[in-house]
Amino acid sequence: MSSTEKQEKALIKFFNNEILPLHQKMEKTVLSGDKEKESYFIVRERKTMDKKNFELSLGNEKEIIAALESIWDDTPLKPIAKKIMKLNPLFKEIQQSDSVSPFIYEMF
Repeated sequence: MSSTEKQEKALIKFFNNEILPLHQKMEKTVLSGDKEKESYFIVRERKTMDKKNFELSLGNEKEIIAALESIWDDTPLKPIAKKIMKLNPLFKEIQQSDSVSPFIYEMF
C-alpha cells in the first residue's frame, strides 16, 4: 500500500469516526435549536481583538493540542484535537529540492 493510500484511508476513517458524528449531532442542535432560550445573543467581554488573538504557539505537538483545545473550548470539537495529531505522522513534510525538474519546460 502506497503512502498516499494510507493517508487517504486514515483520513476517511477519521472523517467517518469523528467528523461525521459531530456533524450529525450539531445538525440536529442547529436545526431544532433550544426552545428554552429566549435569544442566542451574547454580550462579548472583549470588544476588540489584538495581534496576539491571531497568533498561536505551535512549537511541538503538546502546544498544538493545547492551542486547538483552547480555541475549541466549550465546543464539540475540543475532544478531537488529540485525534487530529495522531494523523500527523502520516503527513510528514516532503523535502523539496531547489532545482527545477528536467521534465518541466516552458512553452512560448
